[in-house]
Amino acid sequence: MGEPGRLVSNIAKAYLEGDASSLQTFSDLVRLPPREETREIMSVAAVRLCGLWGNDRLAVASVNAAYEAQTMLGHARVALVLRKPVLQWQLLVAARDPVSNNDFVKAAPRLAALLSSSAQGGALPIPATLLSPATGDFPRPQSGQRFGTFRWRSSPSDDVVAEIVEFAYDDDARLFLTRPAQPGSRGEISAGQLWSTRRAWYWRVWSVSRTGDLVLSDARTFTH
Repeated sequence: MGEPGRLVSNIAKAYLEGDASSLQTFSDLVRLPPREETREIMSVAAVRLCGLWGNDRLAVASVNAAYEAQTMLGHARVALVLRKPVLQWQLLVAARDPVSNNDFVKAAPRLAALLSSSAQGGALPIPATLLSPATGDFPRPQSGQRFGTFRWRSSPSDDVVAEIVEFAYDDDARLFLTRPAQPGSRGEISAGQLWSTRRAWYWRVWSVSRTGDLVLSDARTFTH
């Protein structure tokens, strides 16, 4: 796990400083493209690695960066998810989102414990299938419920040990770690676990195999 540890500082710095050109050199081809930048331009002075979990194919990192901007200075936490499909580590997600940097990062050791230490991968699992809402729609609550629900059918492959549900907005993402009850079971997340930005979002489900390989469902959009 030392190799991604050497990369996370550069990735976090490029992400926080809005250096799209540098960030692109690290990015996975399946990374969702960031939308319009909404943060103030900042300069990052130092990045400290707080944690790194995973195996030789999938890694979750948590960093704390000291920054200075025109109107503020302070520290920012960043969660990073990287994968190594062939020879090089590539960035799937970078997030300042508070849920990603709290609940998801706290769950990362549990994800790492489910992964094998072998670098040899097997057949890729079948992707999960998004069920509702349809792309472009936000889930409506059922009668008597306060919030609607995002629903999907988990991969039917029996080697899937975990799922990561990605809700991407602006240049950020809210991540949730779940475990399918069984192959092909149904999963759901309440829309109440998202905050309102009045902007476009994407969501999709990652199916993670025991070897750390992953496949992604299709991505759907909504406005919230």
